[in-house]
Amino acid sequence: MFVACRVRFLDLCCLCVFAQRELSSDVVTSTSDDENGIRQTFCCEVCSKHFVYLTQLDYHMRIHFGKRPFCCEVCDRKFADSSTLKTHMHTHTRRRSFCCEVCDKKFTFSSALQSHMRAHTGERPFCCEICGKRFTQSGNLKTHMGTHTGERPFCCKVCDKKFKWSSSLKAHMRTHTGE
Repeated sequence: MFVACRVRFLDLCCLCVFAQRELSSDVVTSTSDDENGIRQTFCCEVCSKHFVYLTQLDYHMRIHFGKRPFCCEVCDRKFADSSTLKTHMHTHTRRRSFCCEVCDKKFTFSSALQSHMRAHTGERPFCCEICGKRFTQSGNLKTHMGTHTGERPFCCKVCDKKFKWSSSLKAHMRTHTGE
């Protein structure tokens, strides 16, 4: 039985059958009900983050459990959501309609061209608030922040050893595979 659209319950959601099947009550709890008994927010018991929609919590839970149910039929790469898969599919079409006016390099996405242009202009818009070092991409700044916090976000699934850099984890994995 499904409820009418726009009415959200913890275990019944007409908008997301996947969420209904995948989320278990021991990981998800409702945090508030209105006067009609409709649950308005959902809480992740792993990290206590709150969400208005069950579908948002569903996507969030994939981060904790590494679920990537959307698979590219061309290269078998997996994604946590359909929109990221759709964006990824552009990499296979080879349509590169965004062209750099400086070096004629072509890109699939305007955002990639925008990032590339920083190589020509020297622009580094992302600044570390701790040491002042500047970066061309936000992801590089995020990775850099680990040098200040000591965070080691890349974990070996075989032996649980943690690393600051994904490249260090990849090199470490060769010790397990013998490559």
